[in-house]
Amino acid sequence: MRIVVLGSLNIDFVVRAHRLPEPGETILGENFTTTAGGKGANQAVAASRLGAPTAMIGRVGRDTFGDMLLDSLRSEKVNIDAVTKDGDAATGTALITVSGDGANSIVVIPGANATVGEPELDALDGVIKEAEVLMLQLEIPIDVVSAAASIAASKGVVVILDPAPALPLSNELLRRCTWITPNEHEAEILTGIPITDEDSVAGAARRLVEMGANNVVITLGSRGCYCVLPEDEFFVPAPRVAAVDTVGAGDAFNGAMAVGLAQRRPVKEILATACEAGASASALRGAQTRSP
Repeated sequence: MRIVVLGSLNIDFVVRAHRLPEPGETILGENFTTTAGGKGANQAVAASRLGAPTAMIGRVGRDTFGDMLLDSLRSEKVNIDAVTKDGDAATGTALITVSGDGANSIVVIPGANATVGEPELDALDGVIKEAEVLMLQLEIPIDVVSAAASIAASKGVVVILDPAPALPLSNELLRRCTWITPNEHEAEILTGIPITDEDSVAGAARRLVEMGANNVVITLGSRGCYCVLPEDEFFVPAPRVAAVDTVGAGDAFNGAMAVGLAQRRPVKEILATACEAGASASALRGAQTRSP
């Protein structure tokens, strides 16, 4: 069993405040932290902590932040042989504000993540034969994501696409991915269907299937997730927890899902475990510091 993650590595600058500011408003923050992040790296850490041999493919800058990220992944037993240092671009960063109820707003500066390209695809081609699952997100160039999905699909490897941040996706890319796992906001952007209740969640998931997706899971935060398969569709609830910080909860969900798929467990069991992982992550502060 092996998980390969091709994606972003960021340093997260996290400000905590009693609430999120309105546009044009200044409020006082409560504290500030700097942590390892990036959707790709977060998902790699989540999978590794669940016991799956995990390899990260990506790019950082030749700077202190890049060294911090590599040290963090190394300490989590994530293979970083295919993480390179870019001599021109700085390490990616994310500016995150977290409110007292755990809600967040995030601005991502891609940096070296935006330069991911042929070297990373070559690295993927070299390791994909050993993989059970490839995890992808959209914090690296979309053409690289599409090419990576094609490489994995041609080898019969399960592909999970977490479409964040949401971008228009071609039907071809959707068909190459075994699973797509948007949250409610991303599903609305991808389908144009406003999500207000369970019926609209189901409608958005079905619309993604019509667009070419094979299997769809729309994550619903504290409510769980909704899944549409070719032969079935169902809701999976999440355990109740007091949310402290939802940054990275979706990454914990995806990491746990990848491990379950690599283990070839039943889908409902996989998603129940993934919901537990996401809920547990939201009950603690930090992204990688609280993955499963």
